[in-house]
Amino acid sequence: MPISDKLIDQLLEGCDSPEDILGEAGLLKQLTKKVAERALEQQGRVTIAEQSYEAALKRWPEQPTSAMGLGNIAYVGATLRKQSPITAQP
Repeated sequence: MPISDKLIDQLLEGCDSPEDILGEAGLLKQLTKKVAERALEQQGRVTIAEQSYEAALKRWPEQPTSAMGLGNIAYVGATLRKQSPITAQP
């Protein structure tokens, strides 16, 4: 999927220095983390996604994204167990 210049412009909005893009809390690190998390979720690999969120939460405890991801996995897991115990993953 090609990434449009418009999307890049939106992502770079508010980035005023190289640190904003490449730094420890910069755009590139945040984007990489979010893309990896989303890809794992979309592939239906709940266990791997859960482990990734837990590792990310340990690495970046100040970032709420991982905690929210773990909450989403718990919610989805409970929903799956209610719908079909056979398809639910432990």
